Amino acid sequence: MFSVTIGGNHFSIDRISVDLSFEDLSLKAEVLNHNPTPFPVTLTSPGIMGWFSYVPFMECNHGVVSTHHGLQGTVEINGKPISPLVLPPTLKLPVKAMWTGLS
Repeated sequence: MFSVTIGGNHFSIDRISVDLSFEDLSLKAEVLNHNPTPFPVTLTSPGIMGWFSYVPFMECNHGVVSTHHGLQGTVEINGKPISPLVLPPTLKLPVKAMWTGLS
């Protein structure tokens, strides 16, 4: 089971909770992942790291938690809510569009 907590932030396969504060930026988010679909990993398809995942002395290891899921939750930047976050798993957004929505 994937679950990481760093300070007041929590990341798991079904939930992301972020609470960050800097001098001129405050970011709070509570986002639920609905029906996560794990990245397929098999002996012949070792995942996102490819054949490097077979190397036992690698200094780091990466993985993809889910490749297909819906999102629902809230995001606030400097106390201002971003419109309610409800995204179906079939929606495909280019990275530029996602970041433009946050600026």
